[in-house]
Amino acid sequence: MLALALKIILALAALIIVIAVLALFSPFRYSVRLGEGSEIKASWFLGALKIRYVKIDEQSKISAKILFFKPKRLKKSVNKTKKVKRRSEKDEKSGGKWRTLYDGVKNVENLGDVLKSAFIFVRRTFASVKPRMFKIYGEIGFDDPSVTGLFMAILSVIMGAAALKADIIGRFDGAVSALNIYAAGEFTLFSIARPAALFVFSKEVWPMTRLLLFKKR
Repeated sequence: MLALALKIILALAALIIVIAVLALFSPFRYSVRLGEGSEIKASWFLGALKIRYVKIDEQSKISAKILFFKPKRLKKSVNKTKKVKRRSEKDEKSGGKWRTLYDGVKNVENLGDVLKSAFIFVRRTFASVKPRMFKIYGEIGFDDPSVTGLFMAILSVIMGAAALKADIIGRFDGAVSALNIYAAGEFTLFSIARPAALFVFSKEVWPMTRLLLFKKR
């Protein structure tokens, strides 16, 4: 009996480890299309979780799917008095934490190193989540053809310098604005958690983090 219980515990532990590894390294895929009709799609955990947002004209729709289930919206009635009270208590606690953080930043001697670490964190995070595909396409034109020509020239330089794809047609026969933007990419939770951990536990930032998290109440 003890051996069977031990096998069950080991099997559950192994399952939890596998799920945790899959959650950390499973790619979070997203695509965004903005223009006449907007659409945002995201999927995670090998496609087990999917979210889609569509907006056409003034109509918008959000749909989600978890495995084979489509969750329904849950309406929850909340006592307004209790809700306001909880919000007030939450704001008070949040304000105390921000004051603690402000005091910690104010007393930091190596503020330049902290800002440098923050910049590195933002750069690494953006490098992880930035779109792998980015494209602008459509038509654009102004009432003054010379403005259209100037705009197209400036846009060409910017897109070339940023190494982005653009398929924009300049219209010189009147004012036209029909631009569309498409972006798609993927990242993992590990690719975000790693730079966040390096930032939080760095020797420059950890004293402030410890002050914020472990402040005596």
